[in-house]
Amino acid sequence: MRLLKAWGSMYSPAVKKTDNKWDMDVFKKAILAAVFLALIPAVHAQDGAEDVGLRGELTYGDKSAKVEVIEYGSFTCPHCAHFANDILPQLKADYVDTGKVRFIFRNFVRDRYDMAVAVTSRCTKSAETAKAMTETFFARQKEWMTSDNPYEPMASIASDAGVSQEDLSNCIDAHSYEDIKAAIEAAQ
Repeated sequence: MRLLKAWGSMYSPAVKKTDNKWDMDVFKKAILAAVFLALIPAVHAQDGAEDVGLRGELTYGDKSAKVEVIEYGSFTCPHCAHFANDILPQLKADYVDTGKVRFIFRNFVRDRYDMAVAVTSRCTKSAETAKAMTETFFARQKEWMTSDNPYEPMASIASDAGVSQEDLSNCIDAHSYEDIKAAIEAAQ
């Protein structure tokens, strides 16, 4: 937690804590969760579990498809948003939905806003909710990226998807320092 406090004072913008806004404490916890998310591509099984949990890569299509495409995408990258909004739907229709290709989305975190969105979109009750939030964050990228306080539209998107601040906080708290340490050691 000391590390988070140091990061918070150096890099975090001031965010007012209100009843319907997400506070910086949740964002600081998200930093650790994003580290965990980046190091373990498949933290939770993508299908099945209906509890709020941190999910890794998002998978689309048949596991037995002969071709597997892996995208490392950033929520703050305008080119990634263009791909997600304009190219991916056709790719899914022509190749993924027909069983020819398995598509995997992995986060490539570039900055604090990207990290906040990556963690928020993965602390969900189901893989389908995570996928829907990912699509929404890309579709509304310009809105939240150009906002005076990007955390407000981020929180609105999460809330619309049924993820409360409490759910996010509980999800992040569930991954201890020991989990993160183990993930780092496994990745080395």
